[in-house]
Amino acid sequence: MASDLTFFQTVINDIVFRGELGSAGPLISARPIGKPQRHTALLGSSAIFYQQRRANAESEGWWICDGAPPSERILLAGFSRGDLQRLSRRFGLPVRPDEPPPFPHFLKSASFSGLKSWVTSHPKKAANWGHCFSELDWYAEVLRQTRRAA
Repeated sequence: MASDLTFFQTVINDIVFRGELGSAGPLISARPIGKPQRHTALLGSSAIFYQQRRANAESEGWWICDGAPPSERILLAGFSRGDLQRLSRRFGLPVRPDEPPPFPHFLKSASFSGLKSWVTSHPKKAANWGHCFSELDWYAEVLRQTRRAA
């Protein structure tokens, strides 16, 4: 069940991915269908990386990582290159190291469009959540884009 802070949702490779608002700003959450565990990473600063097996890595493979250096957040086990590209386009997550930094990607993604629609539909909640700490000044960007479109 999606919360009232969910602004985007898609299913890829039997994983439900959601764009949600959290205390640190817009997040991507992932929950495999039929399983209770849910993992999150910040949108706007995350990217998709291939991580080799290391002592501190949970598993080798494709991950959604955030931070610098990248910190593994969401394992994309069994994802094909096509699955990775769909996820990348829908959430604005560049596949690193081949693509530039994440922020501009997110602003052109389907999930950011969903965030703009959510802000329009929930202006009071958006104003409250828009002032939470976030590396990404998402609320100001949404307002800027929606005013320009009006």
